[in-house]
Amino acid sequence: MERRKISQSLRKFEMTKECPEEVETLPSALKKPSALKNALIATIGSETNNNGSLADAIFASIDPAIYDIAVLIASPESTEGAQKIAQRLNWPAEALEIEVLQSAHDLDEVFRTVNSCINRLIAHGYTPNRITINYTSGTKVMSSGAVLCAIFNSCDSLQYITGAGGGGRRQQQTLFTRPRSIFAYQELMRARNHLLARQFGSSAQALKLIDGSLLSDYDHSLADKMLHLVNAYSAWEANLIEEFLREYDKVEFNQMELMPFQISADQRELIEKLAEDFRQRVPSPALCIEMRNSALRLLMTGDADDATERLYRALEILAQWKLATKYDAYTDDLDIRKVPPRYRTLYDALRSMDDGKVRIGLRKSYELLALLEDPTGADFAADTELQQSIKNRDLSLLAHGVTPMSVAEGRSFMERATKFIQRQIPDFTHLCKALQFPWINQQDEAFVCQSTEEAGKHKADSKTGQTLVQ
Repeated sequence: MERRKISQSLRKFEMTKECPEEVETLPSALKKPSALKNALIATIGSETNNNGSLADAIFASIDPAIYDIAVLIASPESTEGAQKIAQRLNWPAEALEIEVLQSAHDLDEVFRTVNSCINRLIAHGYTPNRITINYTSGTKVMSSGAVLCAIFNSCDSLQYITGAGGGGRRQQQTLFTRPRSIFAYQELMRARNHLLARQFGSSAQALKLIDGSLLSDYDHSLADKMLHLVNAYSAWEANLIEEFLREYDKVEFNQMELMPFQISADQRELIEKLAEDFRQRVPSPALCIEMRNSALRLLMTGDADDATERLYRALEILAQWKLATKYDAYTDDLDIRKVPPRYRTLYDALRSMDDGKVRIGLRKSYELLALLEDPTGADFAADTELQQSIKNRDLSLLAHGVTPMSVAEGRSFMERATKFIQRQIPDFTHLCKALQFPWINQQDEAFVCQSTEEAGKHKADSKTGQTLVQ
């Protein structure tokens, strides 16, 4: 008995040291936990009905000096044992609850029941690190379900009584386990999921907070490589292609979890060409498609306004590339002599009073292509649906209006702009795939680029803030 009291005192000291001093503000109607006290959830098996030693051990583990609320998870067969323990405890009704399962062998039901209990305790102000799960008694399914639920809810105190019922109290020992390595691995997988969702800040933060000493050598290596990949793909998202290549080259792709992030040799070649285009500051098909692909990624998360601006820029780059490569005409400093003579005065009127340069935007660029009898200019002028999307963009919040673009409008613009760009760039499909994050697949592409009518069938829109692709 003395040893039990000592171990309980030590446990009380441990939990007191680890638990926060304050809890969240709670509704007055809910029972608020006493300072530094904790909650216990215990599975109760049918063996407690007649096994006094096991019942004694569980009863003794529910120490009012440590816990001020307890929940007993029982089956129909073990309800009697749970009630006996409750009677011996003699706690008030608001501090003790018995949850009876329909079956002791249904893992889903066990998980749901324990999960509900944990959620109620959290609502009452008990943080997960103040909730202990005792899985000594009950069927293996009950114990497994309780432990799994504890891990999913980050309850880092698991309790098990060894020797209970086997040979007297002297052989019993209460063990506490803290599944910190499991939590560290969960955080690692959470960081990977953030990366797949292109939530680079969240992924980097999760990786930096992981205690590396809790990971295996394999997982430690994985975490280091994933941080380089976060840096790499966040650089790509910001159009810093050279930085992407530098960070990407620090990763050795010898682990299965990294495979979705690996680019092919063909992709590598085209990305290096894109980096060169950025260095030379020249418009190109690759740069046009990079802007278009970036817009698609933004639309996948419902960011229609930013996606629209990238699409607009993609169309602008396309016109700039055509004018520069076919007519030696540059939109940031247009040589009026490149304009057909009868239209020169119209363009000369655009000359800046500050530096004397003629600069033209998207519409004037395509207009000039049409005046030069270029097929791209004629195609643009004839594409009334694309013209309408551009007008919608002009009235949007990030352009000249005050109304945000809806996701339906953004997807419609994506569909129309994609079709137009595809008609102007012969190897569009190849470039589009090569200059996209490797884990974004054709289904993602098809979903965003589907018709406006089809888009309307989906519930996700800019008002809900839900992601378009799960």
